[in-house]
Amino acid sequence: MTSLQSNPEKAPVVLWLQGGPGTTSLLGFFSEHGPYRVSKDGTRAEFRQLTWAQRYSMLYVDQPVGAGYSFTDSDAGYARNMTDVGRDMLEFLQQFFTLFGELAENEFYLSGESYAGMLVWTFSLLHVLLESSILS
Repeated sequence: MTSLQSNPEKAPVVLWLQGGPGTTSLLGFFSEHGPYRVSKDGTRAEFRQLTWAQRYSMLYVDQPVGAGYSFTDSDAGYARNMTDVGRDMLEFLQQFFTLFGELAENEFYLSGESYAGMLVWTFSLLHVLLESSILS
């Protein structure tokens, strides 16, 4: 998570998911809108002048488990369908907002590109279904 806000505890939280599927969200961090970019010669990170982190607390997550730098120690940890993917993300978010309780009341946005649109839709639908007790 990264934020350049002068008041990050009040800034909206944006979850960024890269497309793919299977591409690390660090691609968005370093090549699109994160606070740093890779230098033209590829040898260092440079500060980016315009970044989403100036307005939002950005949370970059590799999803589903096994994509990018995410991992599991057991084959049982890999998602087998989109419901598993959604449950994993909701569990992650619950743990994240437990650890960073000061952010739990902030505005929250799901975002991404390409295949991440499928993931965002799945997380949103699963959240609504769980909140309405249709799923348990």
